[in-house]
Amino acid sequence: MKKLLITGALCALTLFPALAQEVTRTSQEKVEYSTEKRTVETAGPKANWFISAGFGGQVYFGDHDNQVKFGKRIAPSLDIAVGKWVTPSVGFRIMYSGLSYKGATQDFDLTGNTGGVHSTGKRLPGEKGGHGYWLDYQKFKTFTLGGDIMFNMSNILLGYKDKRVWNCSPYVGIGWARVYDAPTDNELLVRGGLFNAFTVCPAIDINLDLKMGYVNDAFDGEHGGRSGEGLLAATVGLSYKFKPRGWGRSKTVTKYGEVNADELIAQLRNLKEGNDKLAKEAEVLSSKDPGTNVVNVNKVVSSYEVFFPANTAALSKEYQVNLGMLAEILKKSDSSVSLTAYVPAGAGADVRKLAAERMDAVADCLVKEFKVKSGSIRKSVEEKTADVKFAAGSVVVRGE
Repeated sequence: MKKLLITGALCALTLFPALAQEVTRTSQEKVEYSTEKRTVETAGPKANWFISAGFGGQVYFGDHDNQVKFGKRIAPSLDIAVGKWVTPSVGFRIMYSGLSYKGATQDFDLTGNTGGVHSTGKRLPGEKGGHGYWLDYQKFKTFTLGGDIMFNMSNILLGYKDKRVWNCSPYVGIGWARVYDAPTDNELLVRGGLFNAFTVCPAIDINLDLKMGYVNDAFDGEHGGRSGEGLLAATVGLSYKFKPRGWGRSKTVTKYGEVNADELIAQLRNLKEGNDKLAKEAEVLSSKDPGTNVVNVNKVVSSYEVFFPANTAALSKEYQVNLGMLAEILKKSDSSVSLTAYVPAGAGADVRKLAAERMDAVADCLVKEFKVKSGSIRKSVEEKTADVKFAAGSVVVRGE
């Protein structure tokens, strides 16, 4: 009777993994994109880089520049920048700007030194108050190198839209300004501006960049007693946006698992038939005279085969659960169990060692997790031959 109980338990344990493995499973995904314009997926460090170039005009506001008409003070300006949008709303860029400034200057500075200013040698027309106060036209070559933090107000206020035509981005920055005509000078530059991008296609924008800057009073070679002087520039150009570009909508992915209903029903039917057969055998045995020896009714006890991932002795959760069910049967019936680890014929020492470790893993699970007596477990390693139905690498559990 005890062996019949163990047999039934092992049969059930054998059928459940087979049922899970043989039934055809299919999976489907349902993707739902967020309609919230301000919620996007974070792009990687290689995404949303751009390069831009622009050309236009710039004006310097020095000590005597207002003596020259505004139109005559406009000098050419060139911008070249590399940047990245970290989010749809915030980005940064590194920009080179040049080329020169024009205006008016005295032929000496306030310290009385002549030749220390950026004079073209051409006088401005008109009387300016006597010797030493004549004004010359001024021109000097310069460039700035700085970094800007940019804020896309179109995305901040209206939410991200990948096909928006106009993106308006105020920015603030700091950098280094240099005059490389004698007398040379290097100054700290603080600036701010408005970067307007008009989309032509996913990769190309037309840009209008308006910016103002502030430098030390000595930048143009004159010391007029002011704390600083201003810069104004406007350029028009193009931006190229490198791939990957843009941000994806935030999404929720739901996965559905499905099984073939016909196959599952067939498997359950087979399982029920096996259980009915065991129940009939138990009924026959229970009707026998109590004095009758029925220990040898089942000479061969059904086995439970445990499989492991390749080259490991890690016992999966599925098999741990099934061994727990077996352990309960063993403890109630005070039965023992044999563990057999199968190896290929002629297997080397390493293979046999791994087989022993797998067998130990099964034994440890029964003893440590489910309190089966260690003395009731017998272990052996055998070679798989042609007449052995079990797979090499598995551990077979038998009730005794």
